[in-house]
Amino acid sequence: MHLVRELKVPPENILAVTFTNRAAREMRERLRALLSAEQVAGVTACTFHALGYSILSAEHAATKKQETPVVYTPDDCARVLRRVLNVMKRPTGARLEQQILEAVSDAKQNILAPEELGDQWIIDDINLAEVYRRYQEALEAALALDYDDLIFKTVKLLE
Repeated sequence: MHLVRELKVPPENILAVTFTNRAAREMRERLRALLSAEQVAGVTACTFHALGYSILSAEHAATKKQETPVVYTPDDCARVLRRVLNVMKRPTGARLEQQILEAVSDAKQNILAPEELGDQWIIDDINLAEVYRRYQEALEAALALDYDDLIFKTVKLLE
């Protein structure tokens, strides 16, 4: 690898990031073919989401919080949303829950927090900004993240 061999960059100063687990695995395999085991161990080669989890976990540990956050599955997220809707005395149902989770995901992918959405963000007379806010509060109370939080919260932390 040019950076390590020729430019003498310490491997621990190299970050290689990609979108898929498969591509990250291939990067690590290529590094093993080009560098010593010690050098490969120093390089961080991962997905954007894995990097986000690593950063968030390190920040969590640095702030002396009890446990490392867990990443919820889509089913876990649907259960959290269902509880939020029940507390709000709003209708539930797989189709509506999916629409709301997709809308929240879209907001997070655009790095928009609930307070940035306003009151016009509505599905079936449900204020999605309020649902999003309560959904995030429920995740945080459970020390949990959804998949989109791995990028969203990392970007917010680094801003």
